[in-house]
Amino acid sequence: MPEGHELSPHIAELYAKQSIYESIIRMALAIDRGDLTAIEASFWADGRLETGTFSGPLSEYVPYLMKALLIFTRTSHAITNVLIEVTGERARSQAYFNAYHMFPSSPAITVAGRYIDQHERRGGEWRIAHRLFVLDWHIGGNSEEDFPICASRRAVGGRKPNDPWYRSDNVKDGPAVEKCGPVIKP
Repeated sequence: MPEGHELSPHIAELYAKQSIYESIIRMALAIDRGDLTAIEASFWADGRLETGTFSGPLSEYVPYLMKALLIFTRTSHAITNVLIEVTGERARSQAYFNAYHMFPSSPAITVAGRYIDQHERRGGEWRIAHRLFVLDWHIGGNSEEDFPICASRRAVGGRKPNDPWYRSDNVKDGPAVEKCGPVIKP
């Protein structure tokens, strides 16, 4: 809601959650369509991402992602089980995803995991400030060389208390990180 509009606390929280949900969905759709503008609009300009194959600012992630998507003929990201916790001008969320990746000449791969996001409200607008990609499982593909899903510093899902959602910082350094495979170079 734009600045200066007064809503009851419950309605303001619902508005925040819907805005945050839409930023999560917008990002998934943007990846599948290769829509640079929509990807950038989902994050704050100073946003950061930790994916296991990439760690850094949004400004470097977008060209990296566009290059990485070239190995697929198509992708499809489905978002489910979205939990959003709002505290003032900040929020955190976790959203499950199932992502299908089709290669030109290799078996497809399905990746399942979660996006653990930190969101901020600035100027009345909610966007993603930080995203941690958490791998829960994957199936398919020919080899790790085809698709380095298990990169050198990939956060992986686990049980409480080792799952990244339960760590207060929600960053990749900690017990829920798996070491394996190569990293795609931007």
